[in-house]
Amino acid sequence: MSAGKKAVVFVLFLVFVGFLFYMGGNKLGITGQKKTTDMSGTMLMDLPQAEGFPIFIMFYSNTCAICEKLMPDILNFHKELGNKAYFLLINTDLPETERIVKDFRVEGLPTFFWITTDRKIFDSKVGGWPAKEIHKTILDLIEFSNGKRN
Repeated sequence: MSAGKKAVVFVLFLVFVGFLFYMGGNKLGITGQKKTTDMSGTMLMDLPQAEGFPIFIMFYSNTCAICEKLMPDILNFHKELGNKAYFLLINTDLPETERIVKDFRVEGLPTFFWITTDRKIFDSKVGGWPAKEIHKTILDLIEFSNGKRN
């Protein structure tokens, strides 16, 4: 299988896993107009494979040129750091992701969330951020999360 096909299969797998845990999970810790940064007790807690790991989330679309440009970098970050952080890529084109997109209040693409091991939002960004900045923030999240464990 070519590297491109492997990348597509990997992204589809992540979307499928995200859909599965979301459909079985609880509502996010976001209610009404008030947005909380505490994600404990939410669907993110229903990810046993992410237990003890910080989470990087990217909301993207197949029709988003910026998303398409960033995807190879994101997949490389996963290859490099996937043993230190859990990566979740959510395709907003899929009807089954509508609820999670709404709950996270995604209004532009791509949208990124960095979630700590205790399920609090470490950082979030919308739009075309340089890949180096995304990578640095993932590293900062991992370092912060490792400090929380010590």
